[in-house]
Amino acid sequence: MKTFNAISQSASFRNINGRALFRTFIVLLQVTLFIFAKVNGQVTKAQIKNPTGGYPSLAVAAVKLGPDKIICPGDSVKLDAGKGFASYQWSTGATGTSFIWVSSPGLYWVLVKDPLGNMSKDDINVTQMAYPTASFTDTASSNMVAFFNNSANATVFTWDFGDGTSSNQANPIHQYATLGTYAVCLTSANQCKAVTICNPVSTGVLKKNEGQGQGPNRSLSIYPNPLSRKSGVLNVETGDKEFDSMQVLNQLGQAVTQTKSLNGSFSQINVSNLTPGIYFLQLTTRQGFETHRFILTN
Repeated sequence: MKTFNAISQSASFRNINGRALFRTFIVLLQVTLFIFAKVNGQVTKAQIKNPTGGYPSLAVAAVKLGPDKIICPGDSVKLDAGKGFASYQWSTGATGTSFIWVSSPGLYWVLVKDPLGNMSKDDINVTQMAYPTASFTDTASSNMVAFFNNSANATVFTWDFGDGTSSNQANPIHQYATLGTYAVCLTSANQCKAVTICNPVSTGVLKKNEGQGQGPNRSLSIYPNPLSRKSGVLNVETGDKEFDSMQVLNQLGQAVTQTKSLNGSFSQINVSNLTPGIYFLQLTTRQGFETHRFILTN
């Protein structure tokens, strides 16, 4: 079987009977022809049953820029449409090249044309990931410290508690062997960068949150804090202050216990069904509310 390269080196005409193409013209109306073309690494076949009616268009191998891409500040990424097309037109204005480099976020597209004149288009979204920031606060009660992660744009966290131990949790609770002041470091990272911040953390004193409640009263006492899940009962003393009800909230501000009415200056609330973590006891009055943070451990 002989091959006649009528379109390009990657496209050929063959007759289905295996005869040389120059003989086919004699019986052109009685044969079926196939066109094979290889564009961008993909082989496509078109069948011609009536050559005198004109040749049908060969289906082009679709151009593909791949999945969306993420870049870091100051970086660039290569957008590749693949070789084998006759022409390229990019949204950036570039032409005649199968790939471009971009360093700015945005939607990019490429329009290509194959050797037969068929066109194909694809687009890709490039986003830029911001550098992470590292920040945290803490609440200590005796030798137990709860850490609150305020980092932004980070996906991986590494804590160094300053006593030879570490954690990869976002908001860990750590128990120190002895009271004292420790240099605690938090490393917050994403695929672009890692940043570290270190703060001194002192154990032994419960530091109260500011701005967690409204109302004139700050005299509420809750204990033990931290509270063991095994005991499961949080004691609440209000002294001579009157509260209507109380409930426990999680860190998202969602109620995780039923509202309990208060009678007298001493009450208890069962939290044994909650998972270890940081919680807030909220007490309400007609004038406002108070919120106090407590730690629940195993």
